[in-house]
Amino acid sequence: MKKWRTDELAFILYNNRSVDGVVKNFIQEDTNWELLDDVESKIEWLQQIYQEDKYIEVENKYLNQNADDIVYNATDIDLLTDLILEANLNISDLERAWLNNRGINDELIAKWKLAGLSYIKDQKALEVLNCTVHPLLSDVLEDGIEGGGILIPLFNREGRLVNCAIRKISDIGKLKYGLACPDISVWNLDCVKSNELFITEGLFDMMALIQEGKEAISVSSAMWSGPQLLKVIEYLPKKITIWADNDKAGLRCAKVLQRFFRMYGIEAITIHSKLAKDASEHFTERGLSWGDVEEFDITKDMIDSELESTFDFFKYIKERKF
Repeated sequence: MKKWRTDELAFILYNNRSVDGVVKNFIQEDTNWELLDDVESKIEWLQQIYQEDKYIEVENKYLNQNADDIVYNATDIDLLTDLILEANLNISDLERAWLNNRGINDELIAKWKLAGLSYIKDQKALEVLNCTVHPLLSDVLEDGIEGGGILIPLFNREGRLVNCAIRKISDIGKLKYGLACPDISVWNLDCVKSNELFITEGLFDMMALIQEGKEAISVSSAMWSGPQLLKVIEYLPKKITIWADNDKAGLRCAKVLQRFFRMYGIEAITIHSKLAKDASEHFTERGLSWGDVEEFDITKDMIDSELESTFDFFKYIKERKF
């Protein structure tokens, strides 16, 4: 039986994956470790200023302490390339309707090779894609696979699968969100050509801005890691425009990123929609224009809030979404 470290438990609770089982297998050998250390130290300092610390305590009775880890590597994801392409052609009516209701038409489904979770039946493939609950949490969380979902694949320049984001469309109470490999990939960074980038919180937001002719990138959530930010820094952008979601988490993330990029001499500004929560709702769902987008300064008062004495982790993880 594997003995779980405290820090590894925390990573699993947030990501449904362990560092040993996933992330360490994906760090590139030619990584600039000195620069990565500098990036992570700056992020840690900024997070202490702007981010709320949530000290999660989960009683052992909720965890399956006899569980083994799920361990795999980049080759395991690569081998699923053809399966994901097949799933793009076999999206169920329910999954297609879910996308269409959010303004994502068949043209966008084909362009981004969005796939239907319901097509994939192989248990091993589901585990590699992070569609199943980590064994450690199996006593308290359900997979939520039965209701279907949307797979957002990330392919490299050779057309091979390197990561995948999952959005379940089942009812609240299931595990709704996952990344095949957290903390490593930046969506669309390999495709950008300009030295002026847009950064969004979610992948659907990124797609919306690309439809608007912008060079946009994302990591599918408000949580950027050191390896991800290192890749952006090494790209050497001249200017970064950060689209902030209109909630405290989105504003907090945008402020941290803005200060971080400015530390490396990169011009960074923050913008948001005056009428919608995020870029996807603004452009894709509601068809709003750039006239309702504005640059603004995020102040600490906007993101400060009183810390709750308790934090319902399992409610958070079940309801979390892009």
